[in-house]
Amino acid sequence: MRFGICAVLGISFAIVFSIVSRRRGQRLIEDWARLHELTIVSIRQPTIVPLWKAGRGWEYFRATLRDKVGDVRECWIRCPTLGLVFFGRGTDYVEVIDDKKS
Repeated sequence: MRFGICAVLGISFAIVFSIVSRRRGQRLIEDWARLHELTIVSIRQPTIVPLWKAGRGWEYFRATLRDKVGDVRECWIRCPTLGLVFFGRGTDYVEVIDDKKS
């Protein structure tokens, strides 16, 4: 009985933490895009990211952005998870990996 309650509480915490962390990441990206005068055409958080982009403690997003001239580009965007920032091992920042750059 206790194991079941602990399991339910643990799973519930993980789901809530994931939702809060994802929303925080999207808010960081929206702020970054506004600062650089970009419009977010689409953004999603894929379940699987390429191995060269993978890493613990990071949130990865796939985004399509439009600049004020109208050029559209696709890129990977990564930012630290809420846990990484919460425990003092990271800061709030966004790193953009453009598809066209090597």
